[in-house]
Amino acid sequence: MTIAAPFRGTYKLRPNYPRTKTGCLTCRHRRKKCDERRPICRGCTRNELRCLWKDPSHSRPPGPYIDQAHGRKQCVLVVADDPNQAISSAPALQPPDLVLRLPPNQLHYASDRACALTSVSLGLLSHYIIHTGALLAAAPLEHSPFITQLLPLACLDDTLMHAILATSAAHLSFKNNGEVEIDMAAWKHYSSAIQSLQRQCANLCAMDPEKTLRLLVVLIVISHFEALSGNCNGTIFMHLRACRVLIHGFLNGHIAPLTGDCKSLFGFSIEIYAYLLFSNTLTPYGMLQERTLPYDSFLMSLDVLTQYQTFGTMFAGAHGLFQLIPLLSLLHSNRLNEQEVGEVSESSILISNQLYDLILHWDLSECEDDCDGHEASRRQLAAECYRYALEICLLTAMAGTEVTDITTIYRIETLTRAIMVTVEQLSGSSYCASMLWPLMIAGSCMINYRHQNKLEEMLRNSRYQMRHTVSAAELLCLLWKEDSQHVYGPYGLSVVMKKYNMNCCLF
Repeated sequence: MTIAAPFRGTYKLRPNYPRTKTGCLTCRHRRKKCDERRPICRGCTRNELRCLWKDPSHSRPPGPYIDQAHGRKQCVLVVADDPNQAISSAPALQPPDLVLRLPPNQLHYASDRACALTSVSLGLLSHYIIHTGALLAAAPLEHSPFITQLLPLACLDDTLMHAILATSAAHLSFKNNGEVEIDMAAWKHYSSAIQSLQRQCANLCAMDPEKTLRLLVVLIVISHFEALSGNCNGTIFMHLRACRVLIHGFLNGHIAPLTGDCKSLFGFSIEIYAYLLFSNTLTPYGMLQERTLPYDSFLMSLDVLTQYQTFGTMFAGAHGLFQLIPLLSLLHSNRLNEQEVGEVSESSILISNQLYDLILHWDLSECEDDCDGHEASRRQLAAECYRYALEICLLTAMAGTEVTDITTIYRIETLTRAIMVTVEQLSGSSYCASMLWPLMIAGSCMINYRHQNKLEEMLRNSRYQMRHTVSAAELLCLLWKEDSQHVYGPYGLSVVMKKYNMNCCLF
């Protein structure tokens, strides 16, 4: 008989860690070690999974309950909807019942989630829902994509949630006269959003359209933060340039096509990008390079946005007027170049006549939906404000650097008064959200001190209580203090911005 040689190797020594069955059911199902931290273990927090536990309050012996009638094994599960609530406080249930008490914001209880970053973060979320998000769109609260589209996505995307909370904090900080705790929360959330954005952009894959779309949405929200924080360094244009790259990726087919609800979110993003670009077009094109972005073809024909469910968030049916803003900015730039060498060219006169016809004959009724009569009348008033402002831009563009014709000056003064009266009629409506651009154009041409004081008061004491309207008032005050006749209209705004190095972010 052969006797086996004794084993002369080394045995692997390991501590005697007995397997336990007290971890969460999610980790046990995944065959992962659970640290048993309640109500949400670290493993489930890290992987963003629902942390499920057996109900310890049940008085049956350990092991699955066997339904005698059906022979099925069932267990009672419970997730605490309050992190301070003991799991054992859950009510005892009959064995056959399966209980999953899953709160919608469960993941926000984890210490590393956006809503837990500061002691005021949850309050900022509430403030966004009730105030900030409701004021950003030219649409009723129940139809505002800033609420209906962004918040569900933010519950799953902390980068977007950080951006939303930073925006809410910037708004609340101004309302509370710069409360230190709110200010600190704003910059903490902003910093977290930017850092996360940079990490995700570094690992961005063109084959992941949903992730790319989320980054686009984050950039859109951060752009609003720059305005609400009173940024006068033009940082918003850096974000808009990044938005443009991502939008082009989708439109040119470099990024895989979107499907389902993502299409609607993409349409919303394009509309907000276009609106932010238009509302910051206050000067002749190219006068301030840091504010200059290319006018892409999709900006010149916004009818393509009608296919998206969120269409009208900011344009409210007046997209035909909005898309004339870049054309007038380009015309003004061309006229400045012509003024240096001689008289007005025939091409400029032809373009001017064509633009005037478009402004004069544009009709909102072609874009009307099924809104009631009162809402339709307010929408018409909002569109008229833009019509008046566009005519002012056209008149000042053809004049070049200085408006000297008395008839033109009188017409512009009439249009500025019409804008002020119309905005007052819109007071309290959601359409006031898009009235800052026409007010800035009107204000840049005001020569009546009483009208100037009235507009300044309107901007400083706006019901929106947002810092960017005060920045707009400060810019206009600097313009009104100038004695030169050249400091008038959009050209005058460019002169003042350059002189005082004031690159306002508006929306």
